[in-house]
Parts: sequence; C-alpha cells; structure tokens
Amino acid sequence: MPFFSVVIPSYNRGEFIAATIDSVLAQDYPDCEIIVADDGSTDGTLEVLARYGDRIRVDTQPNAGPGAARNLALRHATGRYVAFLDSDDLWPTWTLSTYKAAIEAADSPSIVSGPWQQFTGAPSAPPTAPPPLKFTSYASFFRSPLGWHLPSATAMRRDVLTAVGGFTTASCEDVDIWLRIGGFPGFVEVSSPPCCLYRTHSGGISATSAYRFNGIRHLIRTEAAGGYGGAADRDTRRRYVAQAARAASMFYLQRGCPGMALSLYWKSLGWQLQQGRVTYVFAFPFLAAWRTLRVGSGK
Repeated sequence: MPFFSVVIPSYNRGEFIAATIDSVLAQDYPDCEIIVADDGSTDGTLEVLARYGDRIRVDTQPNAGPGAARNLALRHATGRYVAFLDSDDLWPTWTLSTYKAAIEAADSPSIVSGPWQQFTGAPSAPPTAPPPLKFTSYASFFRSPLGWHLPSATAMRRDVLTAVGGFTTASCEDVDIWLRIGGFPGFVEVSSPPCCLYRTHSGGISATSAYRFNGIRHLIRTEAAGGYGGAADRDTRRRYVAQAARAASMFYLQRGCPGMALSLYWKSLGWQLQQGRVTYVFAFPFLAAWRTLRVGSGK
C-alpha cells in the first residue's frame, strides 16, 4: 500500500497533462500511486495517457465535472493520504516529501496544505533544493485563519474523505469539501517550500463565470439548510461561506456582471450583517449601481 495516492482529474488537457504527470514521476519521494480520472475527454488526452503504460492508472467516465472525476479516482485509491493535482498544474520535485515531513511532524493530521506559485506559459526553473520546511499546525481547519487553499497543493487523509462521502458533483467542489471536513482533527498549513506551480490560462474552469456563480449559490443554500452540519462550527462555516460570497461578488462586479454580483450579495446579506461587514453591506449596492450604469452606457 503506497503512502500517497495522487489523484489527477482531467478533461481535455492533452496539451498540459504530460507535463503534469511527469512532475509526479519526478518526485524525490516515490512512494505513491498515480490515478488519472478522465472526465470524458475528446481532444486526444487518452492517447497521451496511454504512453505511460502501467506507470499510471487511468479511469474514465462520461463528462460529469471535476468532483465526480475525483470521486471516480478515490474509489480506486489505496494510499493513506490522497494528494490532489489538477491536470494543468505542476509539482516541484519536493512536494510529496514536504507533505510527508509535515505529516510526520504533526502526528498524522487530517489535512496538509501548502503554498503555490502562479505562472503563465512556461514555468521558471525551480531551485535544485527546496527552501527549509516551515508550517503551522492547528487543531482543525475551522481553528485556522480560514484561507483559500489550492486543490493542487493539498493532501487529505483518505479515511477522512471516505467518512464525508468524497466530493460534491455540484460546482465549487473544492470549497465544499473544506466545509465538510473542516472540523476533523489536525490541519497543517505549510508556508515553505512552495508545493505547486499553478498554471493560469484561458481554458481554466475557475475562469468560467457561470460555473463559479452556481457554485457559490450551492454553498449558501447548503449551509442555510444545515447540509454542512449542526450548531458545532456553524458560525465558522458561515464566516467562510460569507467570505467566499464577498470575493465572488466583487469578482463579478469587476468583470461587468452586476446582476450576478448583486444576487450573491442579497443571498449572503444576513450573514454579512451578523459578521459586522459594515463597509461591504452599505457600500456594495452603490458600487453595483455605479457599475450597472457604466455597463448600460457601454463604458
């Protein structure tokens, strides 16, 4: 049984996925299995994957989204920890050894998350040796500062993922999983070295406005209905969802979508008031009105 199962969901990533897999095969901690869950690719991705033979496992399904693809891979994962990597991102050679060192030092936490570096095009060459390991341990994710964590720089205990039933098949599955596992004991946030090279490009799913909008609405509805748990950690969960709603509403406002922005504002308004977000609560409608006028005038 390997220590890590590396799960790579993929959809039409023939251009990038070979570099992604190669970055896993180059890890200086080799005790891992690689599972690629192809989500109905039509661009030749499967032909690229076939070149790796038995060095990787490939599972396929009709297109159903990244949450369903991750769940497909999880059904076949055997590692103690599952490390996630999106099919357009890369790992430095030390990512798994960094996770392993943090896991051992923190006595098997439920979650380990590391920092990342963003790039477009070709990444710059990483240093030959990683910077020293630095991390902070928390009793759980809900006892941490509640930052946003990149899936490609995250490893989770497989038994924890199994306990919550894996990923939602709705959008924003990456934020949803944190809300469902946030109370499990042990969260380690690595601050050094960087654990992922995050590729930005026009085809990234996080850049799709409707996808993100529907995902944030799903988070709000699920939390309001008690879908993420009861009274324990409720205030913390709602602070996290409200934080996501604020960020998304500003995202849409800046991109000329005031209707989407205002929808998220109204849906999360009660929680924003409870959390004392006075500036946001009173200033946002005026910003949205101003933006609406600019959009209507074509400016």
